[in-house]
Amino acid sequence: MEKLRQPEPEKEKVERIEQSAILVNDCIYTGKRHSDAISSAAEKTGMKPVRGEQGFVTNAGRFVSRKEAAKIAFEAGQTEKLEDELFSEDVW
Repeated sequence: MEKLRQPEPEKEKVERIEQSAILVNDCIYTGKRHSDAISSAAEKTGMKPVRGEQGFVTNAGRFVSRKEAAKIAFEAGQTEKLEDELFSEDVW
């Protein structure tokens, strides 16, 4: 007799910070640190200095500001203290 497999309960989907990023002219450039993301943007656009909004990309694929990223990282347990803004050094 074959046992019926019970569906596994869906794991909680928590949004987390995945990478540092910079948003330049509607394009997102990523890296482990913001300096990596800026270097990537400079290489691909030829722009020097690179001007854009620094933030982060989440595991949901969203670009978020430093302020929103601080809240997400805290709620996901990636940081121990809720700060006004998140910096890559706070996570990695």
